[in-house]
Parts: sequence; C-alpha cells; structure tokens
Amino acid sequence: MKIIIHGPLAGPGPHGGRALQSWGPDQLVEVSDSDKVAVAWARGWAATDFATLVEDAPEEPEKRGPGRPRKVTADSE
Repeated sequence: MKIIIHGPLAGPGPHGGRALQSWGPDQLVEVSDSDKVAVAWARGWAATDFATLVEDAPEEPEKRGPGRPRKVTADSE
C-alpha cells in the first residue's frame, strides 16, 4: 500500500508504539500489504486531507471455516 503524506507533518508511525515519525512535503510512504496495523494506519491517513492514497492494499477474500466435507451418496449424484 502506498500513500503520499503532505508534510511537513509528524505523528505516530505505521507500526504504532511511542516513537514519532516526521514526513517532508509530499513524501511517499509505503507499507506492506500483509501488515494489517500498517494498512489500517495508512487508510486512516488517506481518509484525511493530510494524505493521498496512491495504491490501496487488496481486500482480503472471505475466509471460510474448514467445515465437514459433503458426503457423496448415490442419490446425490
């Protein structure tokens, strides 16, 4: 996922914690699509006037539970 932060600006970074980060004017910020916390952080910034979404992370496909396999009988074929 990629966003452009319209700095100069400072705030918590994509990985949380107490450390602050700062961004220069129109700085590109890239976060891993597999890092759910960073993706949520980037989407939060992209929803404001302080950042622009460049490339969004793909939506996760709906996960299904393992379930039981369907029994095949002579009547169901």
